[in-house]
Amino acid sequence: MTLNDPLSEPAADVTLSRRNVALALAAGSLGGALFAFLGAPLAWMLGAMAATTCLALFGAKTEIYPSAVSIMVAVLGVLMGSAFTPDIVKQAANWVPSVSVMVAVMSAFAAGGYIIFRQLGGYDPVTSYFAAVPGGFTEMTLMGTDLGGDAKTIALAHATRILIVVSVIPFYFRSILGLEIPTLPSNLVSVASFPIADGLILFGCAIFGLYAARWMTLPAPAFLGPMALSALAHTAGWTTNAPPLELIAIAQIIVGASIGSRFAGQTWKSARKTIILATMTTSLMIVTASLIGLGMADLLGHPMEALVLALSPGGLTEMALIALTIGINTAYVSTLHILRILFVLLAAPLVAPKNRPKNPSQ
Repeated sequence: MTLNDPLSEPAADVTLSRRNVALALAAGSLGGALFAFLGAPLAWMLGAMAATTCLALFGAKTEIYPSAVSIMVAVLGVLMGSAFTPDIVKQAANWVPSVSVMVAVMSAFAAGGYIIFRQLGGYDPVTSYFAAVPGGFTEMTLMGTDLGGDAKTIALAHATRILIVVSVIPFYFRSILGLEIPTLPSNLVSVASFPIADGLILFGCAIFGLYAARWMTLPAPAFLGPMALSALAHTAGWTTNAPPLELIAIAQIIVGASIGSRFAGQTWKSARKTIILATMTTSLMIVTASLIGLGMADLLGHPMEALVLALSPGGLTEMALIALTIGINTAYVSTLHILRILFVLLAAPLVAPKNRPKNPSQ
């Protein structure tokens, strides 16, 4: 599997090897089961991600069907939508100061990351810029490539960023802050006792939301569309249930395995410089988000943990899932990450640098 975002290529299923897909699913399931046995936070996703990343960096070919990832991300979108209630929607006006802080922080992240990739890594301006901007994996890679940046470097930098944030934040919350992070959200019910009517409503939110968001060409359509319809269904009182726990566990395995599989085709030797630089920038981002969360939580009127999640440069799906699992302001965290992606998509092309031609005479 190449370092392209699987959500953007649903037609690529036919090109994948069933053997590679089976290897990724087997490794992801075993990794998830091991992490669950050890009591790790977000065990099924982190275990799957760790197992497939290790296999990929050691030369194994792991792949996940893009359509399967899209469906499972849609399931997680429906799960996040279940966190929206009428009371929470009424509080949205109070999130404006947080949005202002988010815009300032993301701008600082992009500037700092650019300096690291450009000065320490020696990458060209476009590659340095789009590798540093904490936007969507797919969007940053495509934009950067269109403007002359190196696609593999940009994609690898963002894959590393997401991997680090998703790995570090849950353990930081548990080990440093002493929060209890269960393997799965505590409010889920088993599929055996799941109401059929609620299942049909949530299924409709996933399918119609996914295709509607793609038709509207929204960013992260597999997540945003289902989440929006699910939020509508829950705020309207049509259902109070989230997807069943078995389905959420499967979704975490597939999403985790897809993140790890982004490293397929890379070796530590070939990817070392990019991974080290991405680790440096991501670590600075996490520390900065933590300090701002600690210092501005009371001023902004939100728990420190929620602010850290909202400002951390992780993936929208993963950060929202952590918030929901902990039980902290999921709607707030999801909304700020959606606005982060929209802000980056609008601002990144406007301020992106240009590469100078290697041979001015051409």
